[in-house]
Amino acid sequence: MNRTRLALARVNYSQLYEVYDGGKTYTQRDVLVPYQLLALAAYAREHGAEVAIFDGEADLLREEGLARRIIEWRPDIVGLTATTPDIDLALDVCRLIKAMDPAVATVVGGIHATVMPEDVAGHPHVDYVVAGDGEGALVDIVARGRGGDRTAAARSGRAEIIRGSPAQDLSALPMPAHDLLDYSKYQFTDPTLGRCNTATVMSSRGCPFECTFCFQPWGRHFRSHSVSFVMD
Repeated sequence: MNRTRLALARVNYSQLYEVYDGGKTYTQRDVLVPYQLLALAAYAREHGAEVAIFDGEADLLREEGLARRIIEWRPDIVGLTATTPDIDLALDVCRLIKAMDPAVATVVGGIHATVMPEDVAGHPHVDYVVAGDGEGALVDIVARGRGGDRTAAARSGRAEIIRGSPAQDLSALPMPAHDLLDYSKYQFTDPTLGRCNTATVMSSRGCPFECTFCFQPWGRHFRSHSVSFVMD
């Protein structure tokens, strides 16, 4: 039986912050690892999906270029993560994906979708909106396969909103899928060392503080990985 092919992606968000100068790309910029995509990829892969990551930021791909590269991989499902500044870019990628292959199911997650799921659900080229921790929700969508299991709401022009529950036992999660990235593309400027390759380690989820300006969808829900997981 063929495995569901899941493409996970983020857009080239640095174009929003004036890193382009007269059409010449600014290459000496800090590129952070898309850790959340690595975590989702590992979990989905552990549950039988075939996964690839497409990073528009690392490869300086505009929306059409990113969509085309994704479609060339022939995915069944495409999941994009977005913050509020780059949500419009992510939605445009969904539009382009649907134009190239209407049968591909599109998923949008990330902090903007978590804060404003109804807003994202109204976009005509989005099939699913994931609000909150994405592992369980994404595996549920993968189980539905290519084209997905459209609800009546989705067929009428609104995406299905899936609210992910916060993962309580982080030790049960697999190691992030670092093997899916070319780490030579991820460099950061260190004040003393200059340009150097970078990786990301996340030791916890949630926050122990209660700042009034911060959005926390389930309250604090601070959870930490084990020391051995972080060291590994």
